Formats: sequence, C-alpha cells, structure tokens
Amino acid sequence: MFTWILKQTYNLTSGLSLVSCEFSDAGTDSLDVGLMPHIDNLAQRSDSFWVYIKELPTGTDLSVVFGTNGYAVYLNSDGYLELIVTRTTTSGVWFGTAYPMALGQWYHVVVTIDNSSTTNDPIFYVDGTSRAIYEYATPSGTLSFQTNYIKKFGFQDFASAGLIGAVKDYRIYNRILSAGEVSTLNSEGAGGTGVSSTGLLFQGPCVRTRDLTYYTGHTMTADDRLIDNIYGVTGSATGSPVIVPTDMSLYSLTPASLDTLMYSAFPTNNASLSTTLYIGNFIAWSNTRSLLKFDLSSIPATDVCVSATLSLWLSANSAAIDAVWDFYRVLRNWTSVACWNTYSAGNNWATAGGMGAGDVDGTVIGSSATILANTPADTEIQIALDPTIIQGLWDGTFSNYGFLVKARAEDVTNRAQIYSSDHATVAYRPKLTILTQAP
Repeated sequence: MFTWILKQTYNLTSGLSLVSCEFSDAGTDSLDVGLMPHIDNLAQRSDSFWVYIKELPTGTDLSVVFGTNGYAVYLNSDGYLELIVTRTTTSGVWFGTAYPMALGQWYHVVVTIDNSSTTNDPIFYVDGTSRAIYEYATPSGTLSFQTNYIKKFGFQDFASAGLIGAVKDYRIYNRILSAGEVSTLNSEGAGGTGVSSTGLLFQGPCVRTRDLTYYTGHTMTADDRLIDNIYGVTGSATGSPVIVPTDMSLYSLTPASLDTLMYSAFPTNNASLSTTLYIGNFIAWSNTRSLLKFDLSSIPATDVCVSATLSLWLSANSAAIDAVWDFYRVLRNWTSVACWNTYSAGNNWATAGGMGAGDVDGTVIGSSATILANTPADTEIQIALDPTIIQGLWDGTFSNYGFLVKARAEDVTNRAQIYSSDHATVAYRPKLTILTQAP
C-alpha cells in the first residue's frame, strides 16, 4: 500500500510541486506517508513546516500536526507547540510558553532536538524566532516506538485529535538547523531554496506538476497519492483532506454567520431560528426566499479569489416540477429579524421580498444546476459564485451583506427546503468554500 524509493529521485525542479493539505475533521482527516524508516530514531532532527490553524483543541486535548507514536509535533488548546519524544523509560515532553499561535493565519515553525543526550532540550522557533519552552517530563532511556510505525499528518490513533487547519512544506532534516537557517526558511516562505539540502530526508506534500490543476481544491480519496520531494515516499488520505497549491489558501466557512427565510403569505413573520430555509413557490405559503451571510473577516484583504462554492443540503423537496435557484448580492444591512416586508426592525425593503432596486444588485452572481423535483433529502447542492464579486466582499469593494436566493420561476410549485445554520447536524449546515491566492 505504501512505497518508498531508496534513492533521491524526485525534486521540485524536475516535475514536482509543493502543495498545502487542509484537514477539517479532527477525528478522521489524515495523510498517511507510510513507515519512512529513514527518519526513525535520528540522533539529531529538525522539523520545519508552515501551519495554518482553523480550530484549536479543547481542554487537555492535543492536535497532531505530524508524527507517530515515538515522535510527534502537536498544538495544544492555548496555541502553543508541544513535542513528545518517546523513550523506553520516560518520554520527553516539552511545550511552548511564549508566542501562542492564533487562528486564521500562517505560521512558520521549526522544532530542533539533539537526541544524543537526554539532557538536551529542543528549540522551538515560531516565525523565525526562538520561543520559550517548558520541560514537562524529563526523558530517560533509549528512543523507542518510531521503528515500524506509520507516520501521519493529522489524526492519529494514539492521540485525542488531529489538526484542524492546513500544513505545507514540511521538511525533516537529520541535523540541527542553525538560527540563521531558520531565519532564511521563514523569510523565503514555502518552497524556499536558500538553505542547504544537506541532511534533508523529507519534504512534502507534493504532487506532480502536470497534475496540479487536478489537485487544486481537490478533496482527496483513498485512490489519490501525494509524493515526498526527496525519497519519493507516497502518501494516501483518510477522511477528506483537501489539496491546494502552496501559494493558495482554502477557507471552508460554516455555518453561515446569519441566515433566515422570508415568505410572502406571512410577510411580517421572522424565522431566523428555523432549522430549515425555503426556496421557491408553495401553495400554502406562496413565494419563499432565503438570506444567508458568511463571516469573511479571516481572509486577508489583499488575497485574490480563485473560486467560491456555496454548498446547501436539501432537507425536503416539495417541488412538483424542477427548479433553478439564482443568487444575488444583498445591498441592505439585514438582521436576524428580517422578513418579507422589512430587512431590519422598522426598515422596509424597497420592494417586499427584497428584490427591489437598492435591495439587491440585479446581477445574478451564481445559479444552481437544475434541481429535479424528485431530488432526495440530504443531497448537496453546489453553486459556483462569481469570484470577482465574492472577493469584493472582503477587499472593501462592497459591504458584505450576504446573499439572497430565490427560485428563478416563482409562479409554479417548486419549493424546496434546505438545512439552516441552526440545524443540529453540523455537516448539513450551509458552507461557503473559498480558494484564494496571495498577491
């Protein structure tokens, strides 16, 4: 299932490209890179990587970034690094005490340790600078539990949780990187070449450059493989990690920060706490439309939007005929009390239902494929939204007042229900997936 090549065959100048791997499920998502015996029980070791944190563990839980039973790099609930190196008598445990890592940004991390003596402490670097650490458990005995154990990014069977976030350009050296080399790696960014490759045993994850388009924004399956730049180690996925190029970032925003439905038969009723939203015409309620808004503040203002995909899940389908949904950018600062007549307390839409001049921009920013009348519940409906418009919602071009969705035809019975952000099943809540590229 896993293979490695015992010679340095691959490199980034001969057909490989580094990619970022994103994990969204702390209990399943992982990237398995096999046994990798050439990194077992190293007398000296340096791990260098870039990490983006979307969610930290809670309480005493630890999130695994990379490792195995014998050696693993973690994040704790305070955003500090933690290193555990297993030995036969007592495992060494160290964690950071300064410069915690926050959500929503990339950090460069280097962990170095000289395992030739149990009195040696590791050095933790974050963003090019050595940070203070605390030795929680002093190691004793010989290194153990590294040989014949599979190495993974993300979730591990021996840990409470895996990383919720992304990792890129993970390197392992069989030597101690100097402070100057760490500074160079940090300033160059992912894929930098200013540090000698002497002692470099692993660099990844990578894909073949010819396959980069296929892998951009791709959700991995068990049939996909990622490659190591040095020895050609191959890795396979568990769960649903997503791959993007290293100069891109993927934002999976769920649930919507605010959503509600509006129906013309009850023009003053508010339904912001409903677990379902309605789209289309239904005899008893006439026309129904829905409003959704997502918090885009975590996206750097200068990032360029490559793609934006809205995912909605059907909860029921009352349609007698097929339907198409159209999405519009809202121009009013609507609130949780929005209804068919008003967008906020005491403020009327220009036209009841929110489709008047000044209510929405009249340009459709995305449309669903035809939704068949017999489409079953729990089906995911994906809508590609205009990247230029979506970028404008975070770069200051437009105010982010979210979207209005309506059925294109509202004179026929075509109403469908979708799960809202208040639904108990997290996986069925609205999700906006945005792929961006740094300028």
